[in-house]
Amino acid sequence: LEVLRIKSPIFWLVLMVFNFTLAFILEYKVELPLLFTYGFYLNLIIVSGCLVALSDYQSQYLSKRMDAAFGDFSYPIYLIHWQCGAIIYCLSESTWKPAFLTGDGLIFLISSVGTAFIISAFMIYLIDKPIQQFRTKIKSRKLSK
Repeated sequence: LEVLRIKSPIFWLVLMVFNFTLAFILEYKVELPLLFTYGFYLNLIIVSGCLVALSDYQSQYLSKRMDAAFGDFSYPIYLIHWQCGAIIYCLSESTWKPAFLTGDGLIFLISSVGTAFIISAFMIYLIDKPIQQFRTKIKSRKLSK
């Protein structure tokens, strides 16, 4: 990344939006499905550049507390996002389908993501935090001996 001299994550975010828009137009308007696939892999490279730029980025909006909250939520969401989508799909009796950029698709997405966040919060506060406190207690006893 030093060779490119692009340290601003804003550049990478704009590039991601441009890539998504171009892939969407070529897929659905021009009907070139092969380019959408390449757009996906190109976006992986762009996201990697954005992550490298963010690793050194000092922001006034992101605090260590917010960073810790993102980290706490990441694993539970990773574990349950598919199950939440399946639950919402079944509860809607298959009327909300995970369609791309449609009204039903957006309702499905918002419902699934909301459910995943709620269940993740319960997992964090009812399972993860008590386990971490118990581990800390065991470590402190072990160190004191």
